[in-house]
Parts: sequence; structure tokens; C-alpha cells
Amino acid sequence: MFNMEEKLKRREQGAKQNPFIDPEGYRQYIADYETEFRYQLASEKAGGPPAGTKKP
Repeated sequence: MFNMEEKLKRREQGAKQNPFIDPEGYRQYIADYETEFRYQLASEKAGGPPAGTKKP
């Protein structure tokens, strides 16, 4: 998900900017989880079970 091995290689190769500071990766991470949150919220509003629970 975070491409840690790739970032570590870039750092070891002397990248000028710290590859672990990744604003675009952060934005994508937030967007992905916001999408999941909104999907779960809509499901629960429609009467579905809360996340992580089994149907009775």
C-alpha cells in the first residue's frame, strides 16, 4: 500500500527529497478511506449492519 521498499531504495540511493514524505500518497490514502466510510455510512443509514458485525 505504501510502497515502503521502493521508498527505502530511493532513500538509500541518495534521493534529494525524503521519499517517505509523500503528500500525494497521503491524499490517495485519505480518499480511499473516505470512500469506504461513505459507503458504510450509506449502508447503515439504509438499515444495514454496522461495519465489522455479522447479520443476525
